[in-house]
Amino acid sequence: LRDADHASSGDAASNESPAFSFHLSNTPQSVPLRSAVGLHDFNSVAWDASHRLLAACSDHGQIVVWRIDTTEVGTVKVWELSKFVQHKRQVGALCWAPPSVLPGSPPLLASGSWDCTVRLWDQSDMLDVLAKH
Repeated sequence: LRDADHASSGDAASNESPAFSFHLSNTPQSVPLRSAVGLHDFNSVAWDASHRLLAACSDHGQIVVWRIDTTEVGTVKVWELSKFVQHKRQVGALCWAPPSVLPGSPPLLASGSWDCTVRLWDQSDMLDVLAKH
């Protein structure tokens, strides 16, 4: 992840925030290998241990998970894997569980929000809510 820019996707007269875009590159000086646009007002990003899943969270209570794959010829493919909207307030923290926590299981993501919850997710669904945290 080289940098994050705010693309001008929102209308100046509307209340829409600009979209967050990210650029993947193999060195700090190189041209981006792939770019993607996602959340508005993002707060944090987190890679899983395999560096194939990237999660980002926003002021609007959203979490987006992208899958990033590189082919044998070096082509980078990025696609949105999941979007979670169950938090009621802004999400400020994300953390992927190390693979040793649940060996053989899908990656587990924890998110912390200003709604006083910590939520646990797999790649496609919410698994649990820890309230008053």
